[in-house]
Formats: sequence, structure tokens, C-alpha cells
Amino acid sequence: MNPKSKILRQPSKQPMKKIIIILLILYGQDVFPFWKVDSLKRKPFTWSLQTMGFGRAMGFANQIGSINPENRIAKLNDYDGGIYFRPEFRLKLRTLDFWVKPRVHVDFPQNPYPRGQNFWNYRGYSTEVFFQELKTRWQINNQFFVQAGRYYKQIGTSIFINPSNPFIVNTSRLNPKIELFPMDFAELSFSSNGSWNYTLIANVGAAQTPVFKEPFLTFERKYGFLVEHYGNSSNEGLVLSADEAGRTRLGGYAQKNVSESIVLWTDFSVDYRANRFYPVQGSSTGLLNYEMVNGSENDKIFVSGLIGASYTFKWGPTLQVEYYHNGKGYNQEQFERFSTQITTAQNYNFDVTRDLADLNLGRSINSGLPFNRKNYVFTQFGQNDLFDKLNVNIRNLYSIDDSVNQLSTLIEYNATDNIEIYGLALKSTMPQSVDFTQLVNYQVMIGIISKF
Repeated sequence: MNPKSKILRQPSKQPMKKIIIILLILYGQDVFPFWKVDSLKRKPFTWSLQTMGFGRAMGFANQIGSINPENRIAKLNDYDGGIYFRPEFRLKLRTLDFWVKPRVHVDFPQNPYPRGQNFWNYRGYSTEVFFQELKTRWQINNQFFVQAGRYYKQIGTSIFINPSNPFIVNTSRLNPKIELFPMDFAELSFSSNGSWNYTLIANVGAAQTPVFKEPFLTFERKYGFLVEHYGNSSNEGLVLSADEAGRTRLGGYAQKNVSESIVLWTDFSVDYRANRFYPVQGSSTGLLNYEMVNGSENDKIFVSGLIGASYTFKWGPTLQVEYYHNGKGYNQEQFERFSTQITTAQNYNFDVTRDLADLNLGRSINSGLPFNRKNYVFTQFGQNDLFDKLNVNIRNLYSIDDSVNQLSTLIEYNATDNIEIYGLALKSTMPQSVDFTQLVNYQVMIGIISKF
């Protein structure tokens, strides 16, 4: 071999060796985060699948003169069932997170109209495909992140209803097996330290929220500023928001762990210009005596709030009690108009007037108010992990103004690590004087959930 050629070839190895060393150093410093995956610390992609099958029986108002005459308005089923597929996917990279939660609902409804058909009189099945969550987050640094997509935005501390949440109309979960409707959001969040968070929120879409569908409320984009504080035994938050129609709201919440057994909380809102339907005498068409409108009676300040407490007994169960004052609920005069327009809707039998009367009844159900009276008491008594298998929750909702009571019981039995069997029973009791204003009298739901 020519010694000169050997001398010429040797230097060519040094740059390559340096490059390899530099790449290894950069690799160890996570400069290439999308290439490196430490399987012992985290998985970049995770998924799960929950499948819920159920059968349900329901009793509801359908008499002439009720809020749902002949089941024309709500079109509910005496009996129905379904299989709901709820997969969840998450891709977690160094600075980016993606959540995808598609839903496939296969429903087997009994023919809802006309009512009173045989149990097996099905019209076939229907399939609905949608996203319960479709969200991405970019963690800019340790203090800032940007988040956007479709999801349910949780704000507040109450287990019953969160008046502090300006974005979600109905935050009540009287049936925990039914998911709440998501909406479309974009957020920019800043954390000054481990205990204070500041978030700009834009609610840019209503998604499939029923109350914002025609012919009900008109959705207006809403913007908010949320400040949250997390302490060792407490957390608090304030959120100021406004929509493009000029409605503003200040909401707030606080929770305090007094001891290992006692927790106290509050949740409130102050609204200027509520977004709701209420009853008035007369109508814009001149054809009806009453009408549900979203008008000038909403152009004032409404104050709503709740206080709650829970106590956990030494032997396991927890008792929770909340009192809720609903400032946007109907006062006695409004409720009398509300009741009268429901009972007199039967007087309009011509096509045009009947359609207008049915529109009012539909707006009575989808009024923009989760609860239409002023004062409520909510209680829950729950015990989890009985015999390491059983969860029992008993809930009661009581309307002080009209003495309407709704009692529900949820029992969950964990047959295996992946199989849950559950049953839900709900019964409403009420004075005969307001019976026609209530939609659901009872509901029984039995089902099974598999989790993988």
C-alpha cells in the first residue's frame, strides 16, 4: 500500500467521528424529542376503549295540556336501548399533546310517535358518530401553553351545578352515565408559579349543544379571562366573560378542606343580560295569548350562587349537601304565566297556531335554564368500594318553590377489573298543580360497561 495514500485516508475518519459524538450528545439532551422515546418512563401513544350497553324505561308527560302533549314535542321513548362505543386516544410528544375521543352511538329506540305501541315496535336502529373531544395542546415552555379544539370545559367546584361556568349552559349530571355536551374552545394559559394560573378562553362554537339549535337560543361567541389559585388545602377561581351580543358575567368559586372529613365550597355568578326564554302575555304574531321570548326582561342583573358542604364518615360513606339560589329562575308571576301558556296550548288546533304553540312548548323545555325555579337543595349520600366491588350513590334534588322532588339511585358493581354492571333509578314526585310542567316522571336504566 502506498504510504501516502494511507496518510490521506486517515483524516477522513475524524470529522465523521466528531459528528457522531455531537449527534449522540444532542440526542442525550433531547434536541430531537420526536426520535427519542423512553419506554420505561412514558409512552407517546396510549388508547383505551369503553363500551356501554344499556336498556332504559321512561315515564314522561304526554297528556293533552302538559308540556309534551301526545309526545309531539320531546318525542321520547317509553323503552329504548343502545350500545355506545367510547374509544380514547392520546399522542404525547415533547411539547405537543393530542387527544381524540370519538363516539359511536348505536340506539335502538321504540317508535316515539304515536305513543303506546308494543314494546317490540322498533323502527330499526340509528347510528350517530361524533367527537366528544378533539383537542391539541402546545406546551410553549414551563409557564405557557396553547390549547384548542372540541371538549368539555370544566370550571367550578360543585357536584350539582356550576353557575360560575359561563360557557356550558347545563353542567348538571343527574345521570352520570350520560356525557355532557362539549363545545369548541381556544385557550392561552400562563402559570406564574405552582399556585396561580391565568387563562384567556374563547368559546367559538356550540358543537351539538341542543339549546343552541333552531328554533331555540342563538349561539354567540364568548370570551373569558380565568384566574385560578391552588393552595395546600383550598382552591379558588374568578372568571370574567362577555359574548358578542353584549352579555357579561362574573363567576367565581372556592373550596376549602377544613379537615380530613369536612369540605366546604361555594360557586356563584353575576350576570348582566341573561340568555334565556321566559313567558310573556301576548305574542308577536297576535295569534297566541302567551309566548316564550328572549327579550327585555333579561336586560338586568341576575345573581346566582350555591353553598355546599360534605362530611366523610369514619366508616366510609360521604354525605354532601348544597343549597342553590337560581337568580335567573322564574319568580312566582313568571311561573304562573309559564304554567298557563302550557295548559292553554291545547286551545290552538289550526295548523299555524298549533305550530306556534308547539314552538313555545319546545322553548319551555329548552329554555336555557337547567332549572326553572329559584331555590333548590341537592343532597348526595355515597359509598364506594363496598366489599371492594360495589359503589352506591343516592341523590335527591328538591325544589323549595314548588315542592318538586327528584330522587335517584345509582349502583355500580365491578364484576371484574374490566367489567362494570350498573343500574340507575330516578323518580319525580310533585304536587298535582305543577305536574303538567314536568317532563320526566321516572326513569330506570340498566347496563354493562366494558373497559380496555
